[in-house]
Amino acid sequence: LRGMNLVTLSDHDTIDGALELCAQGPDTFISEEISARFPEDGCIVHTIAVDITEGQHREIQALRGNVYELVSYLHHQSVEFFLCHPLSEVNRRLQTSHLERCLLMFRSLEIRNGTRDAVHEECLRQIVAGLSPAVIACYAERHPQAPVLNPYGRYGLVGGSDDHAGLSLARAFTTFAGERSGQGVTAALRARRTAPGGLH
Repeated sequence: LRGMNLVTLSDHDTIDGALELCAQGPDTFISEEISARFPEDGCIVHTIAVDITEGQHREIQALRGNVYELVSYLHHQSVEFFLCHPLSEVNRRLQTSHLERCLLMFRSLEIRNGTRDAVHEECLRQIVAGLSPAVIACYAERHPQAPVLNPYGRYGLVGGSDDHAGLSLARAFTTFAGERSGQGVTAALRARRTAPGGLH
């Protein structure tokens, strides 16, 4: 598919398409884009969980109403996950405080998105460049309800097409070093050995 040698579908809150893809042959794996909510105010953020099972999908759907419980579950399941389009509002509730909590909870960020312009990447790179363990510690003190899964403020960076209509498949994508499998992607995310590729 457009030069990709490992492919997944990350549909919103379903893995039906990913299962169908995996039935077609090798070099595929199951992932899912999850609509997760902050329980305090219903703000939705999107996160992609990589290389999951059908059982994990069911548990994810049960937990996605509380982003804190969701990321804790994924962490304890050793499932890698990343925050999608961090600076884009999903349901018009995103504020700076939500982003601060996300920067505590997520270890990888989608920095290049096939449906957003380059300004999103430029701004997110500036934000990430200004982070340090001291800044993260301040966020943690400000937001004690958020699990601190990234105390050092170092992030893996990925790209994704965010294609919803078959028009921009693989416009943006992720490259990594390692085994060509879902486990390989997981290992690369864990080691921060991923990079965004393609176009905005």
